[in-house]
Amino acid sequence: MIISNGLPLHGECCGIGYSITCNICQKEITGTYSVDYWGNCFHTEHSKEYPKCEYCGRIISKSMTKGSKKYDDGRDICSICLALTINTINARSIQQCYEIVSNIFGYYGITLDKNIPIKLSNKQELKDLQQKRKSNDVLGLASGDEVYILTGMPIVLFIKVLAHELMHVWTYRNCPNIKDMNSRLCEGTANLASYLTLIQIKDNYAKLFIDSLMNDPDKIYGDGFRLALQRYKRAGMKKYLQMLKQYNDFY
Repeated sequence: MIISNGLPLHGECCGIGYSITCNICQKEITGTYSVDYWGNCFHTEHSKEYPKCEYCGRIISKSMTKGSKKYDDGRDICSICLALTINTINARSIQQCYEIVSNIFGYYGITLDKNIPIKLSNKQELKDLQQKRKSNDVLGLASGDEVYILTGMPIVLFIKVLAHELMHVWTYRNCPNIKDMNSRLCEGTANLASYLTLIQIKDNYAKLFIDSLMNDPDKIYGDGFRLALQRYKRAGMKKYLQMLKQYNDFY
């Protein structure tokens, strides 16, 4: 019997001539196996034998991802994601990403200034810039009117993080109560901006990152986002932004 993610396949599917090949070792699968977000089938034990890509979750192997790269800060990125990254020499790409986010924000009535500096940073630089939230997995940071984003991420993830941080900049500039604003409202709103940006991008990476927002267990970032999404769907963006300017927390 062939088992997929703990469940047996339908009997007819296991008839003569039917077989599943592992996308990692290229051998036939005859027992338990797993399927990743991208539809790759592999022996479950391989998930303990190989590293996963930091960004897409694929198991890194020659047959599945055509190799990988390990950044100096320890991040493993597969060759598929590596071909889609924003790096230090892509200033034009950064500007294009900013324009994508700015146009989507404009559709929702969120106006951004054109002179917001966007700087690519490494992990240590981002850690040094952090104040309250000390985390090893920080991807971006808004400091005053400047935005810092981790270099070497796939473009769609870069756009997600950029939208999050630009929403922080907008909040700093437009909400007089920002210093007293509850973290759940502040971060939930920034994640709402990421979500509204991602749903305009017709891409499998966008779907992956939307899923991560929807299922984030964090009490501030995850719960805050789901509350923000609920309020937005109920009231619309115009009233949501008015609420943001007037209140310190969700009401």
